[in-house]
Amino acid sequence: MNFADRKDYGIAVRTGYGLYSPLCAGVKSYERKIKPIVKTFQYVSKRSTETEILGYTETISIKADRVIGDPANDYLFSLAEFTGTECKSEIFLFDRKEKGVSESSFIGRRYPVSVAVTRISGDDSGRTPFYGFEADIYINGEGIIEERAVN
Repeated sequence: MNFADRKDYGIAVRTGYGLYSPLCAGVKSYERKIKPIVKTFQYVSKRSTETEILGYTETISIKADRVIGDPANDYLFSLAEFTGTECKSEIFLFDRKEKGVSESSFIGRRYPVSVAVTRISGDDSGRTPFYGFEADIYINGEGIIEERAVN
């Protein structure tokens, strides 16, 4: 799947057993990043360092307003301060133009992920305890292409 435009693809988060909810309510921005995993060597026989690329890691950085009652927004926010297996989940990346058999299903790729809530922002007005958050979703594998309902 090659996503030429951000509005062409969607992200759904596993919010329950077999249930994937679209990550859209309150989302201000998201950005996919591919970063190399490198190992750098410095040998006394050479003037400069030598770098070897060992692999790549992909992350999706999300900035969102807090929308209480939205399943995907609630789920991501609930992972704040969790570590290890407690912050593992799955996401489903799909092309909005690749419809499945039913109206609410899409063809896409399901990935195992780790989610880190990296920032929680308070509301200056004092009317709500939290009004926003940022999260990084770390993709932990190659994923599986499948058809999945997104509710």
